[in-house]
Amino acid sequence: MAYEYLDHCCWIFNLFTIFKLRSICIPARDIKDEDGAIGFVEMIRSFRVDWVLSSAYLSVLALEITVSDWSVLFNRDVLGISKGIAIIPYIIFMSAMMIGRLGFNNFVKDREEYKVLKVFTLYGGVGFSVFLLLASFIGSANPGLAFTLLMVGFFMGGLGSSFLGPFLFQFAAKRSPRPDSVALAELSPTNTALTLVYKLIIAWIAQALGLTVALLIPGIAFLLLAFYIRKVILLEEKR
Repeated sequence: MAYEYLDHCCWIFNLFTIFKLRSICIPARDIKDEDGAIGFVEMIRSFRVDWVLSSAYLSVLALEITVSDWSVLFNRDVLGISKGIAIIPYIIFMSAMMIGRLGFNNFVKDREEYKVLKVFTLYGGVGFSVFLLLASFIGSANPGLAFTLLMVGFFMGGLGSSFLGPFLFQFAAKRSPRPDSVALAELSPTNTALTLVYKLIIAWIAQALGLTVALLIPGIAFLLLAFYIRKVILLEEKR
């Protein structure tokens, strides 16, 4: 019940904020053709799906989605961790994502952006998958050590995935000949639909094959993303 009240308050606050922004927004009648803007109906008619970037972005989101949905159940049911501390690996995962995004410029510096992304993607994919498997194998024998290994894996996965979401949004704007806002508007609903399908598939896998397999699939997909991004960039350079 408390969450519902919070959602309502956020919704009201968003409406109030939009209302207050009217004074700085440009009226539709003042937008000229040279501004590059298109109308809502025209945007719907010209809507296209960039399957290359949508698939890549789903691979990035898959790790975060699966961790947020299933990590607590994994800690409780597979490792036997109490409810009070079962949420800690997820907190570590999200903290690592924030650390990575805030420190991105320090990581890149004079290095080539793609190489940094590839290293951290491999680092996150390998680290998450390996430590998840180790924690699952020794969970019954040594739950404390398994939980520690899992936290290390979640930190590596969160840090490795921290850069890729913003990078792919930026790349989507570069690939599209239309304004950046339109390119991002096309990417968002596509990935919302794909995310729903992905959640249904992972839920079925978790029930049929177990939580370890359900968590391992996005880790492997994320690991392969390092090579997938390179292919996307090469295709863009050939255009």
